[in-house]
Amino acid sequence: MVFCRPGTESENVIHLIDNETIQVKCNRSGHTAVNKTFEFERVYGPSNSQESIFEEVCPLLTSLLDGHNVCIMAYGQSGSGKTYTMLGPHSEGNITFSLESQIDEGIIPKATRELYRLISNRSDTHSIDVSIVEVYNNEIIDLLAKCNRGKLGVKLEIVTTLVDGSDVPLLAYT
Repeated sequence: MVFCRPGTESENVIHLIDNETIQVKCNRSGHTAVNKTFEFERVYGPSNSQESIFEEVCPLLTSLLDGHNVCIMAYGQSGSGKTYTMLGPHSEGNITFSLESQIDEGIIPKATRELYRLISNRSDTHSIDVSIVEVYNNEIIDLLAKCNRGKLGVKLEIVTTLVDGSDVPLLAYT
């Protein structure tokens, strides 16, 4: 998912062309201005609601229960709505989860609720492990791990392995 939201500093730099394409204006002093076009599986603009985004993500949960690996990733410039889309409206450090859906609730609480609903309708047994990481400035932050001072968020390193390619060892799961 890529997010493109107007009203930010980059409003004049990034333009949503359609649901799969953005155009970036590259204008550096001393260089010729260039427009670059990038295509993605899906680009969400300011008119997309939390519910419409979740409706597109929801089929991944059935795939997950069918044995496929699933990764839901939000990508975009600072202030584009990634955290809001993933978590919904919340005050810093006070994220709540209830059994009932809330207006503008994010993908994580909606997906969690839906995943448990789907599991309750199945006869087979499932085990769920969840990890949540932030990639920022080429650093991996484990958002579920606590540092030695008790604060959430621990920086981890990506390790290249011979078997699987790459791994983030010591990643916290809940």
